[in-house]
Amino acid sequence: MLVVQSSSSVVRPCSLSWLAANSAYVPFGVKGVYVSDDNRSGGSSQPVSTSPVGVWPAADARAPGGARARVAVVGLGAGPDLSNSGSISPSLISSSSPSHGVGFGGLDWLSLGIYAKSQAAPSEIRDYSGKERKFQLQSVSRVGLRGERVAYCLRRVLSRANGVDVLHDPEHKQGHFKGLETCGSVWVCPVCAAKIGERRRCEAETALGAAREQGLSVLLLTYTFSHGPLDTLSGSLKRFLRAQKSMSESRSYKRLMALYGAVGTIKALECSVGFNGWHPHRHVLLILDAPLSALEVVALEAAVYVLWSAAAGKSGLGMDRRHGLTVQSTWGAVGDYVAKWGIAAELTKPKMGRGAHLSPFQLLGLVADTGEAAALSLFREYAREFKGRRQLVWSDGLRDRLGVGPEKSDAEVAEEVTAEAVLLATLDYEHWQAVIHFDRAEHTRARLLTFAGAGDLIGLLDYVGLLLVRYKAHEGGAV
Repeated sequence: MLVVQSSSSVVRPCSLSWLAANSAYVPFGVKGVYVSDDNRSGGSSQPVSTSPVGVWPAADARAPGGARARVAVVGLGAGPDLSNSGSISPSLISSSSPSHGVGFGGLDWLSLGIYAKSQAAPSEIRDYSGKERKFQLQSVSRVGLRGERVAYCLRRVLSRANGVDVLHDPEHKQGHFKGLETCGSVWVCPVCAAKIGERRRCEAETALGAAREQGLSVLLLTYTFSHGPLDTLSGSLKRFLRAQKSMSESRSYKRLMALYGAVGTIKALECSVGFNGWHPHRHVLLILDAPLSALEVVALEAAVYVLWSAAAGKSGLGMDRRHGLTVQSTWGAVGDYVAKWGIAAELTKPKMGRGAHLSPFQLLGLVADTGEAAALSLFREYAREFKGRRQLVWSDGLRDRLGVGPEKSDAEVAEEVTAEAVLLATLDYEHWQAVIHFDRAEHTRARLLTFAGAGDLIGLLDYVGLLLVRYKAHEGGAV
């Protein structure tokens, strides 16, 4: 049932059937919400006008007889239908709460937490632009890659009986879901990529710190090749990876690394697309056992370029000295590169121009913002070619040497929640269906995580309660 609160703390409960029978206004696809005059129990009523935003804020409505009534949607419950019972005390709402459910703050909440304190108005939606963009792009990826795991990531419930847990991490001010499928793809899922990228960034920064403490040095090598708009991604990527493998396994390369005291490498595979076609490339953090002079860095770069250009040529790739290989040797350059791991920069709008390159997630952004069909076609080509490949590879023994610890798979990282996270509420299957139903248009999952990150239980309950009202009205043909 939907509970409406007036300024004098008199609550008018109304069932969906009552709403449908007395409708005169349709906000959010719900067939009207009414509030009785504070001074007359059972008096005439009028619909409440609301603003067209994702959550229903408290609003001042003119009640019959000219009285001012402050109206707020408080909760959606499975309790008794009191639509014909007149006005009731707010205390009855909380006292009707079932004995089972999640204990939180001295109150019992059933599943989503169907009952809430009647005096609380829905909380204001906070800034969730970063979360919203990630979930928005994930939805675009889902549409473009039907049948792939990303299509069900953080959408499909693992157990209908257990529902979906919403967790609050008070230390990091973050929200998490538990009980949903995850795809764990760094290639096609912006949500998983952000989470995995953050973990990999922290691990790399730990490794760089340990290397510095041990007196080691780190170089950043970037391998690329010449490419054109007619080159296919499939052909370019296969030739590039074949050339990389051939070079790294050659005796000449191994002798060169031994000469310079190589301790290990961290290799990151990336890809972008621009006016000159697909641009797969690889960044390598090369850890050495001692610092190099500027002259030694130049000599190393020249030697690696000879080996790389030879291996690339055998694989059918071309390059020039300016673009085939770059080597950066300062801690600042290395740190700046590692700090950009993840997808924060890739979610920004690209600067277009002759030399512009778009990341795969920026392609999704073009689809989301403009409906660009060509961008979606490119993204599908990219997803097909990178599926199943590893983005980040540490050389054997390097993690132990630098004290990073055992490596977890991308899938394992995607499923993790922080140790500090505590259960805020549990959404039953029906409530989660309502969340998913409106997600593509309103980014409802991102908004739930915003509430969860702030620990705002009341706001979360109110918001999902409204979604269920609208969802049921939609299912019943009210919209």
